[in-house]
Amino acid sequence: MAKARVHLLAKELGLDPKDLIAHLEKMGMRGRKAQSSLEDDEVARIRAALEAPRAAEDPGRELVLDDADRLDRVHRARERRAQIRGHERQLEGVERGVELVTELEPHRSSEIPWLPASG
Repeated sequence: MAKARVHLLAKELGLDPKDLIAHLEKMGMRGRKAQSSLEDDEVARIRAALEAPRAAEDPGRELVLDDADRLDRVHRARERRAQIRGHERQLEGVERGVELVTELEPHRSSEIPWLPASG
């Protein structure tokens, strides 16, 4: 996904870029300017930090997952699926190795003299 710019995020959040930069400073993200890029995880942290006070101000406000939260969940799900696929490939390799050993087993003592006889 494309990186977000500070001034565009400020506009989206209804803030002045200078105010957003001040919030970034408080959050430990120093040295940012209006044209600076922000990573997706930084955007998610910023949104969460700025949404918490707004939700507290308006207790009747419904909490909804924003795009950054959805993207984070999708990203984590994709990572889990990739890990599962990797484990499945490893298992397939082990199963294939067992098949190869099983195929060689009858030939151990007669055709392949350097393999020890089974039994």
